[in-house]
Amino acid sequence: MNKYKRAMKQKEETKHVKRMLIIMSVLILFGIALFLGTSYALFSVLVEGNQSISITTKTLEVKLHDGEYIREDSRGTMTDKQGKNTKPYRFTITNTGTMEAYYKLYLIEEGPIGEKELVNTYYLKYELKGDDGSQQEGRIGELEQFYQNKMIGIGETITYELRIWLDKDTPNSEQEKSYQSKVAVDANQLNYPNPPVLADNMIPVVYDEEEKRWEKADVEQGWYNYNNQEWALISYLTQSKYGKYGNLLYSDANKEMYINSYSGFITGCSSGVPSATSASSCGNAYDVMTDRGSGQGYAGAGASTTGNITGIYDMSGGAWEYTMSVYNKMSGNTEVNNSGYAGKITNGSSIGGRTWPTDKYYDLYTSDNPLTACNGASCKGHALNETAGWYSDSSIIVTAERPWLVRCGDYSNATVAGVFHYSLYYGSGHLYNSFRQVLAPVRNA
Repeated sequence: MNKYKRAMKQKEETKHVKRMLIIMSVLILFGIALFLGTSYALFSVLVEGNQSISITTKTLEVKLHDGEYIREDSRGTMTDKQGKNTKPYRFTITNTGTMEAYYKLYLIEEGPIGEKELVNTYYLKYELKGDDGSQQEGRIGELEQFYQNKMIGIGETITYELRIWLDKDTPNSEQEKSYQSKVAVDANQLNYPNPPVLADNMIPVVYDEEEKRWEKADVEQGWYNYNNQEWALISYLTQSKYGKYGNLLYSDANKEMYINSYSGFITGCSSGVPSATSASSCGNAYDVMTDRGSGQGYAGAGASTTGNITGIYDMSGGAWEYTMSVYNKMSGNTEVNNSGYAGKITNGSSIGGRTWPTDKYYDLYTSDNPLTACNGASCKGHALNETAGWYSDSSIIVTAERPWLVRCGDYSNATVAGVFHYSLYYGSGHLYNSFRQVLAPVRNA
């Protein structure tokens, strides 16, 4: 019995041998695009001890709080609950510039510590929380970046808390190894130049392929924001033999377009499935075209209207898309939240603004009922009432309070997003809203 007890005690001591996991946040790389867009400032700062250190540029200030080192040299493996209660590594990002900035936040692996081997980062788990309400967690080994293109407003400050721990299921063979990394923040401000202006006596021209001649271009009606009927035409195509529905690589639920669930607002991304919640990475690029079998088809191109690379992307998720479709020519909700066109706002008063385009360039809805919204009749061909609820997509028609029609849903809308999703908004700009333009060269007589 004594021999057995000694063996068990030795085994227990071996399991709790001192394990060292140091995440050294000793170097902050901070790349900032200057206003001219051609030069970059790179800062390298060595952080040691417990003193707060700040880095200030024309755009962002990154401040490191006490406790630059995170040590796991005695606590060993942990459950998620235990890991989320450890002392965090804290840092603050402040926008000190004069316009909105966008930044990428990620870790750069520095390899093992000293002569120790590098731990398999699959067993490293993390949680990142921001005081702006953002939160994410996962495994370091599966992490590309925390944020790819996150916006921070003028004068805004965001404080993050990062916790990293060794998973409770980590095998003994990985518990004597080490890992170190550095936090990196890349930020930029976009300062767009003024659009080009024709010099005196210059005339814009366009080449007519059919007539084989140059003609004066119509610069007033050469482009326009697409209306809901144009969106509807594409959405119907997805359900035809020419669209994803007719693509034999996909079956059952996979006939629906895959959602772009990337919160970084990058076009052409795909979750690889019809419904997914907000993701911190692109997932699959538009040109990922390896057939996964079992009716799943392409993980990337499955997010297009045809299920292959020739289709149209970002019609499910990503960002809500405004259409040139409006309730009773109302400009918007208030004097602030409006489209910029002259017209009524929700309280009934009128505001000035841009003149409305020719009727053919927008859809006018005269009621908040899809069965009577087109001058008392059903709006056939608009993908409203006849497609309401398809694939569980949201279907909410415009009203006097929110008079502008938006389509497709955003990256976080999961099941209710999709090519048949429609909803309503004020008409004003928003981080989650976008629009597409139609290019239509017009020949002048």
